[in-house]
Amino acid sequence: MIALPFYFLSAVLAAGSPSPSSLSIENCYLGEVYAFNTAQCEFAFANSGSKPIRVFDVKSALAEDSLTPAEVTVAPHAKAYFHATVNTGNAIGNFHRSFQFRTDESGYEQKIANAYGFALTALDQVKPQLDFGAVAMDAPLPEKTIELSSQESAKFTITRILSKPSFVDAEISADGHGLKARIKSDTQWGLHNDFVKLAIDAPRQKEAWVKVIVDAHGDVVPASNPFDMGLMRFTNHNEFKIQLTSRSGKNFKVGKIELENVQAKTQLSPCVGDKSGCQLLTLVISDQQPAGAILGHVWIDFPDYHQRMNLAVWGLIIAKDMQITKIGDEKPVSNDNVKSSDTSKDAAPGSIDLHKAVKDAVDGANAVAPPGTGPLLKWTIANGEGIRGFQIFRGDSEAGPFVLLNPSTIRSTALTHDPVGYQWRDNTAVSGKTYWYYIGIVYNDGHKQQLTGPQKVVAK
Repeated sequence: MIALPFYFLSAVLAAGSPSPSSLSIENCYLGEVYAFNTAQCEFAFANSGSKPIRVFDVKSALAEDSLTPAEVTVAPHAKAYFHATVNTGNAIGNFHRSFQFRTDESGYEQKIANAYGFALTALDQVKPQLDFGAVAMDAPLPEKTIELSSQESAKFTITRILSKPSFVDAEISADGHGLKARIKSDTQWGLHNDFVKLAIDAPRQKEAWVKVIVDAHGDVVPASNPFDMGLMRFTNHNEFKIQLTSRSGKNFKVGKIELENVQAKTQLSPCVGDKSGCQLLTLVISDQQPAGAILGHVWIDFPDYHQRMNLAVWGLIIAKDMQITKIGDEKPVSNDNVKSSDTSKDAAPGSIDLHKAVKDAVDGANAVAPPGTGPLLKWTIANGEGIRGFQIFRGDSEAGPFVLLNPSTIRSTALTHDPVGYQWRDNTAVSGKTYWYYIGIVYNDGHKQQLTGPQKVVAK
């Protein structure tokens, strides 16, 4: 949101502000849901006025999301509801989806509401990718392999490739765990960033995407790709010079230049000193560029090579007087943040003896244990503000396989850096049987970390 100068706001208020809207919207919460699944919630529209308000022409930001019914009329001093169905797709961690509404309330014809949720992934690799970096297209083309796994499913496999980008050949390894990709020889120059989409065999998730990134270098290459324009402000002269250089040193022609998702003027000029095989592309960002993040593309034709290059340009443009506050990175949990009642010399560094934890209360743990008689697991975390929650895995041996016992995370309650204790009881355990447990962390951005190694417990 762009802040207006104080004097402008004062002038507007002095001229008289419109009466507040009678229609308020309660954003809805989708809860926890796995990637490539659907979730549902309800938007509540409350009318505090004395006249009915019609809400209609509902639209979702993404085609796969929907709202029902098509319209409602909110009676005076009453509520009405829209039911939202959201496809999480490749979302991981905290996410939201926007919906737009029209109303017949004068002065407030447009309304926007958001559905919020948290997307888990069954994969151990939270956002898997194959980054080829810069690849010379006139040299032998590389191939890369990524191994996918899921602690949540002992029988996890990749079953088939649903789709792949045009610049990639891909195949599944014989054991069904690996994806091999190679760059195709006819790939156009420039930056390519797309997904190989896979069908997977996992109980709670049937699809996974692997991002493939390559900067394909032909004879002509830009100084950098993507080109980072950084932070820009309106009314400044936001001009950038991008050097295009021929690797062979030969002069080259530039044909048509097209812009996608960025508003700017472009100009070509010789490099300083009329250097052979070098041209400067000047990009001047327009004041008509919408505020916010710029994720644009400059498409450049090279007719002599019958090639078209994708030059990605990134940046953020804001009001001249807008203040920026840097938000620090979330501090990951290290072994130093974990407190355990285990003081034995045999314990592995950073591990928790959960068998002993069943007997001894961990400092800071909740006073009241969960009901039941199964093994009681206790742990304490410091600096846990960046944590979404915890997952409990159980196996019949130290080597596994392990099964996820709680599809919904045990939510973190940390609000400060102070240690917070947690307890969880396994009431599905069979008395007298030996089990191995470990605890996993799920962070707010969706990535995972194993907090403990497998620990042996005999159920009472």
